[in-house]
Formats: sequence, structure tokens, C-alpha cells
Amino acid sequence: MDTTLFVNSLIATVPKWIHKCQFSKQESILYANADYVYPLLWFLKHHSNTRFRVLIDVCGVDYPSRQKRFSVVYNLLSVQYNSRIRIETSVDEITPLNSVVSIFPSAGWWEREVWDMFGVYFVNHPD
Repeated sequence: MDTTLFVNSLIATVPKWIHKCQFSKQESILYANADYVYPLLWFLKHHSNTRFRVLIDVCGVDYPSRQKRFSVVYNLLSVQYNSRIRIETSVDEITPLNSVVSIFPSAGWWEREVWDMFGVYFVNHPD
């Protein structure tokens, strides 16, 4: 799969959800608006051209000097297409993110860890 072609077609399909993209070591990094992380992850899991059905992990990163201090990173794997993708979004100390546990049940533990370590709140998280 041509990664650049794939990402460009993805951005053309959902331009409102993605505001920037990068490539690093054969991996695509998409920067999404916090409001659109949930629908983007749902799309990436269920669309027939993506099939990113495995959530590898959810990580938090703290950048104290930025206005939107925290980055939340979702790493996904498509076994069918043998590819990885990273979705990254930024939030401040107050803005919550929608939990993706209903899409990826394994996200429960990862989101809890981001909450415990950084204080990023996830709306609709079961715990």
C-alpha cells in the first residue's frame, strides 16, 4: 500500500477531522482535532479500505510550555493491510476527550493510565 496515496485519500475523505499529517519510518501520523478523534477512530476501524482493528496503545505526552498542554496519541494496527497509523490530538487541562472504549474495548486500561498520569479526562469512560 502506498502510504502517501492512502493518507491523501483519507484526508480528502474526512478533511474536517484531520488538520495535519506527517510520515516517519513508514508510519503515518495524523493530527486530529480533539472533537473528531472518536469518529475518526471509528472510521479507521470499520471502513473497508482501512481496517485498523487493533489498538496498540494510548499514550499521553505533556508539553508544559504549550497552550494545549497534553497530547494524546492512539497507535493503531491493520493486520489485513499490514500497516500502522498514529492519531495524535492535543487538549488543555480542562477539555475532556471522548472515550473510545466502545470502539476498542482495550482502550479502557490505556485511558485510565493517561488519566492517572496526566489528568486528561475521558467522557463516557466506564471506570
